Amino acid sequence: MCETHKPNKMTATTQLESLFEEAKKLIEQGKEIESVKKSLALSGADDQTIDTIISQLKSLNFLKRRKRGFILGVTGSMLLLIGFVLTVIFFHAGISIQFVMYTLTSLGAILLVAGLVEIIGW
Repeated sequence: MCETHKPNKMTATTQLESLFEEAKKLIEQGKEIESVKKSLALSGADDQTIDTIISQLKSLNFLKRRKRGFILGVTGSMLLLIGFVLTVIFFHAGISIQFVMYTLTSLGAILLVAGLVEIIGW
């Protein structure tokens, strides 16, 4: 009896994985969440399975955005720091600070804000 029950679990797990991959492909193709839900329902998934798959896809998307946002934020912060250090050095050396101050500061601020937007999820 247990031997016949184990293949059913494997079949259910395999089915869940295949439905997840199908939903992931649809999302990557640019389909809306509602059309993905309809497609999963047509594939034979119940409502609870569909909700689980959609929440996993959303979590995966949020993790990607957070990672990208963190990288943008760190890069922007580093540009701001480098711009500040170079501005101080150039100021004391009597070199024009306009290019360094405005270019690096602007790029750093833009990247930092873009990173925050990705992390917050606007």
